[in-house]
Parts: sequence; C-alpha cells; structure tokens
Amino acid sequence: FWTPDAYYGGHGGTAVTGADRHWYFGEGSQGFFDTYVLLANATATTAQVTVTFLLDAAGAAPVEVAVPVAAHARKTLWAGDYAALVDRAFSIAVEADVPIIAERAMYFGQVPFWAGGHESAGVPALATTWFHAEGATGDFFDNYILVGNPGTVDAATRFTFLLEDGRVVVGTPRRAPGATGLGVIAARSRFTVNVEHAADALDITTGDAAWLANTTMSVTVEASAPVVSERAMYWPGTFATWTEAHNSFGVTETGVKWGLAEGRNGDPHAFETYILVANPSEAAAQVRVTFLRPDGTTTTVTETVAGNSRFTFGPDRMPTGEFGAIVESTNAVGIVVERALYWNSTDGQAWAGGTNAVATRLQ
Repeated sequence: FWTPDAYYGGHGGTAVTGADRHWYFGEGSQGFFDTYVLLANATATTAQVTVTFLLDAAGAAPVEVAVPVAAHARKTLWAGDYAALVDRAFSIAVEADVPIIAERAMYFGQVPFWAGGHESAGVPALATTWFHAEGATGDFFDNYILVGNPGTVDAATRFTFLLEDGRVVVGTPRRAPGATGLGVIAARSRFTVNVEHAADALDITTGDAAWLANTTMSVTVEASAPVVSERAMYWPGTFATWTEAHNSFGVTETGVKWGLAEGRNGDPHAFETYILVANPSEAAAQVRVTFLRPDGTTTTVTETVAGNSRFTFGPDRMPTGEFGAIVESTNAVGIVVERALYWNSTDGQAWAGGTNAVATRLQ
C-alpha cells in the first residue's frame, strides 16, 4: 500500500515456488510508464543474464541487454536506460546461466508520485493455452490482453471472450506487427488487444465485438506455438485520467480446487473483494466458496456457473474483515479463479487502489 497513511495505491503479487533459468512476461512499456525488471540471484556464483525485450511494433528488432547479477544479490533493470525502449511497448524474456527469480514492476503518474502501478513475478515456461478469469471494460476500466511470442516461428492465435450472460466472442489477430499472415502473432514480438476496441486488433469470427465494449468477461488465449499472456487493467476512465492498475498472468490449465490467501472487506478503507470464476467448459460448474477467518471460523456460499461463462462473487457474498478463500468445483468441472481487491484512499477517492492475483491451483 502507498503510503502508510494515504493508501492512494498499491500492488500485490503471487510468489513463485522456486528459481529458474527462464522467465517470461507479456506486459511492459516505457515512456508513460516506468518499467523495472527485478532479478534475484540466491546462488553462490554470479549469474550471467540476458534480458530480451520483444517490441510491439512492425519490423522492430528485439532489444537484448546483458546483465551480470552478483551472487546473493538483487539487480534492478530500468527500461528507461535504453533508448530503443523509450515510448515502446514490449514483452520480456529473461535467460540466465544459473537459476534466478525475475519480477517486473510498472508505475505511472507523478502527482502523487507513482499514482498507480502493478507488479508480477514472471512465469518460467511458455504455453499454448492461457486462461484469464478477470476482465472488465466500459467507462471505468481499460482492459488489455498482452501476448508475447519469444519463439522463432509465428503463432496462429485465437482469443475467446466469455461473458457473464453466456455470450461468446472469438477473434484472431488482424494487425499483428511484423506477422507474415493473418491470424498470427509474429515470432519474437508482442501483440496487444485493447478489449474495449477488440475489432481494431482482431477479426471477429464468433459473436460481436460490440459486446465487449462495456462488460465483464474472462478470456482464453490459444496459440499454435508457445507464448506468454498477461492481462492488465487501468482505471478510472481513459489514459489521461488513470490513477491505478492491476495485472495478472493467465494460468495454463483449469482446476477443481483453488486457494486465495488474501481478502478483506470493509473499514478502514472501504475494502471490497471480488472473486472471479471462469468456466471455459461446456458443462455448468457447481462452485462452492469457503471463507477462512483469522479466528478459525468459516462461512460458505455456492453458485452454479454456466458453461462458457464467467461469474463474479462480490463483497455482498463475503464476510467483513480479513479472510482467505477456498474455491471448489464440486462436480469436477474445471474452472479458473482470480481475486480483485479495491480500496479507497484516506482522502476519500473511491477505488484509489487495487490489486489482482490468480488463485493457487490446489487440485
């Protein structure tokens, strides 16, 4: 939370289970944003690290940076130190000769200092399928899906948006920078979908892009070659008025039991917690959420989440105070779960701060 008294912003992230020699990020931008790549080396030898920035621009060559990271040390890499990255958007690939940990932090705004931002640990492996449970558009939120393709071949890619009312929108890339054909994301590049204006980036093959202009949804990204996918959300309003943001990676498989460590509702900052459940299956999922209180007591709510849809458990379904949560599909239909948390600043700005995290798959 920023700062200890004002709470005018904040970010949160999910821990990783171990170090690795490879880390990937879908999101990154320098100019309006400040992007930092954070490298931690817990080994007894210096790590030789290559950080590759994959640009979201037609014909733009990736930018590679060699960074030694001393033993038992952390190194911070600021994208603004490299002229080729200024006023550019990018994905990031990190490769090291010994196992390390990599995270990425992004901030924006000067009054107050760094008015908003978000942070994520990287993922150690690419995949051909990514699920995002959270997503919202309209006058308040701007919602982006960021896909990085660090590989050497173009990736034919499909985006499937699942709305809360069961409508489905499917699209494929139409303006992928540097791509050799329609429907693909070029090798060694980044591709961006502004969901509210999806038709600017995608050829819509199912449904209507207009359905995505003011709604909540989940998103599935499927590719013919391994890629990385993140979702970023900024608010309120448009680029000129944003004061906060959050983001999360997708997950690569559904599950039937998910855990969330963080949750809080109510004072002192009017916290509001939302649990987002995506059901990309054809069958309906019977979902049970068990809230775990600090005093050891529990409460439970249930809901049927229709096939090919997304459902939101709002603060009115949850206890006040602090809690964790276990989210289960009791009829074995695979689901995906995220948590969004918002709060007001001390001076009364509504939803001045917010974070998002993907739940931990337990089963």
